[in-house]
Amino acid sequence: MPARPELTHPGDDAITAAMNRSLTALSAVVQALGDGVHTLNLVGLRTDHAFVTGRSDLSISTNPPLRLSALDEDEFYALRALLAFALEGSTMRSAVLVATTAAEPSPRACGWSIRDGWLHPMPDTKPGVTPDGWCTNTQPVSGTTRQVNGAALGGKFFSMHGRRYADCPCGSSSSLTERGNLRRHKPPRQ
Repeated sequence: MPARPELTHPGDDAITAAMNRSLTALSAVVQALGDGVHTLNLVGLRTDHAFVTGRSDLSISTNPPLRLSALDEDEFYALRALLAFALEGSTMRSAVLVATTAAEPSPRACGWSIRDGWLHPMPDTKPGVTPDGWCTNTQPVSGTTRQVNGAALGGKFFSMHGRRYADCPCGSSSSLTERGNLRRHKPPRQ
């Protein structure tokens, strides 16, 4: 018995399907990131317990026509191949794709775990805060939306009638936009 398990070799059809899915996944990532210069990092654990990594710097412009340029094409092709094998799944136990943007005024990072043949957004462990102290969460905590009955509050507060509020993962409560997103707010002081 070998010291390391052998890698399973997926069939050509599975590789072709995974390469096509990798293009679809990368286009979804590009749309999620938007304009700017971004760094994509992929880390995967193969079935033989070896770690593999890939990195590529991309410049994206979404103004028509859409433009995507890789600063190093070889790095981009290596990252795409790793993404294809992670999406295919027979040679990778787990993988994660992380995109970072070091743009002003606020740098950001997005992450996806790769499982079941697709990218799944990684949940935030803590809410983000911009350098000037504003909370970056836009999605309210599920099930916390409520509507104010201004008539019950009295004449002074009648202008609040019908206003919707919800809780934020940061611990504060904020009013909602027409689309159901949290308005800009500051997290509670700790």
